[in-house]
Amino acid sequence: MVYRIRFFRAGRTGESEAAVEANSPNEAMVKFCHIHNGGQDLARMRGVVTSVNADEERSCPAAVEG
Repeated sequence: MVYRIRFFRAGRTGESEAAVEANSPNEAMVKFCHIHNGGQDLARMRGVVTSVNADEERSCPAAVEG
């Protein structure tokens, strides 16, 4: 499943968004933090991530018409 993670970037105004493929929201956060935080612990990301939501459009296979 694809999860959309909204977050604040240092030195920039407004939110940014990233798409992460994972089996759960927790796994998505771990992957996101590993990529965007250099593998540091999740506690350093507190206040940076604003939401984690499933991206239903990208997660569901396209309908096949026959």
